[in-house]
Amino acid sequence: IKLSLSDDDLKAVLICIDAASIVESLRLSLTRFNRLKTIRLTNDSTCITGRGLAPLTGSLVLRRIDISTVGRYHPYGGLQYECSLELGEVLPVLDSIVASNENRLRHIHFPQKWRDIMPKGLSRFIRRYNDMLDTRTCTCCQCDSSASPGIHEGGDRYGIQTATCYTCLKNFCFDDDGDCQEEWDESFEFCPSCERYFCWSCNPVHQCTKCYSRISCDECAKDISCAAE
Repeated sequence: IKLSLSDDDLKAVLICIDAASIVESLRLSLTRFNRLKTIRLTNDSTCITGRGLAPLTGSLVLRRIDISTVGRYHPYGGLQYECSLELGEVLPVLDSIVASNENRLRHIHFPQKWRDIMPKGLSRFIRRYNDMLDTRTCTCCQCDSSASPGIHEGGDRYGIQTATCYTCLKNFCFDDDGDCQEEWDESFEFCPSCERYFCWSCNPVHQCTKCYSRISCDECAKDISCAAE
C-alpha cells in the first residue's frame, strides 16, 4: 500500500486492518523495495511523528521495520530530507515488540538523523534488540555456520543492521577467512548509498565501471548519476 498520511490517519488505517496481526513489513522510507503485506509511506509523509504507529504495539508478526523515512541521504546524489519521526513516540512500540519471546522481528532500519545523534535511548534499545537476537539460533543461509545478526552499537555504521539481507532477510556469516563468500554465489555486501546490506541475489552491490570510485547497489544506481558521465 502506498500512502501519504498524518499520524491520526495512519493510526486509523492500522487499526482498521488489524495491522498488529497481519502486517509483516513496515516501511516509512524512500526506497523502491516493496512486498505484499507491507505498509509503505512515501517521503510526502513529513508530518509523521510516530504516534500513529501505536496500533502495532506488541505485534508478533512484524519481521521488518524500516523507519528510515525522510532521513535518507544519498552521498552521491546530494539528496537530504528532514526526519519528522520522534524517538519518544517510536521506541515504546519497538520495545513492546522486542519484549515478547514470540516476536518474529528480524530487521530494523533507523532514520539517519537518529544514527547521527546516537541518543542514549536508542543505544539502550539497540542493546536490547541485539540481546533478543542472540537468544535465537541463527545460521548462515549458505554454509550453515553460525550467524550473528544484529545492529552496530558504535562506529561509522552505528544503528545499521548487519549479517541480514535487507530484502530477503536471510542471515550470512562473517568468517575470518571469507571462505563462505568465495565458495558460494551469494556474496553479501554493504551499499554506502542507502546504507543497507544486501545479498547478491536480491540487490547486487557494484563498483562503478566508469569512475571506479562510486559503490552502490543496483537500486541506488538508478537514481545516482556518475561523475564520469
